[in-house]
Amino acid sequence: MAKIKTSWKVDPEVMKIVMGEMSKAILRLPEFNGNINSILDLGGGTGWFAKKLEEKIPNIEVYSIDLARPWMRLDGVEYIQGNALKLPFKDNSFDVVSAHAILHHVPENLDEAIKEVERVLKPHGLFIAEEPGGENFLGNFARKHFTTEKHDPNERPLPLRVMTSSIEKHMKILSVEPYTYFSYLLPHISSRLPSFLLPVARWMSKGIYTLDKGLVSGKLREKAGYFVIIAAKSEADK
Repeated sequence: MAKIKTSWKVDPEVMKIVMGEMSKAILRLPEFNGNINSILDLGGGTGWFAKKLEEKIPNIEVYSIDLARPWMRLDGVEYIQGNALKLPFKDNSFDVVSAHAILHHVPENLDEAIKEVERVLKPHGLFIAEEPGGENFLGNFARKHFTTEKHDPNERPLPLRVMTSSIEKHMKILSVEPYTYFSYLLPHISSRLPSFLLPVARWMSKGIYTLDKGLVSGKLREKAGYFVIIAAKSEADK
């Protein structure tokens, strides 16, 4: 069956309910390393993901590298056009490297990408990856049957064990947090409902998300819709 073409559209209120907690995970980084002065955002576009760390570290240096030029430039972000598989930086350059939904765009080159992250991180530097999980049935169903302007036909969300196995070859994993199960697609579904149903959808989203938190903290952890992985480069890796 051919894929159905649709537009990328989300309800912002439901998006905040479902993804709000996960979006704050990057603010936990100072708990793992109290000496953070710079961050490189892989495939960062405008650099919005890495720039959130300014909430905790106002004077942090923010760099965004992407294959394409950013459609909008943010104050305080230095933009570089380049490839995450061949970063144009010296060894031991950054305190943090972030990757928001980037690793599943390089499924065949995952180890190469992680090795580059390790190379440019300073000793004890942190890597944070926010990635869709490859074993969530709702996410897989949507990707199989629908396509949007934001999706690359070659992207492939990876199982958690594949991501952690690759990262562990180069760094020590400090934290793995699963997010969403049934609520994975709620922001997209809600945005397509008649306006009079939106209050009900938003109310139901809170309950479904709460249910999800219990599900992914147990046996369905590997099947979560999203994961946030935090890892650190060791002193021995420098």
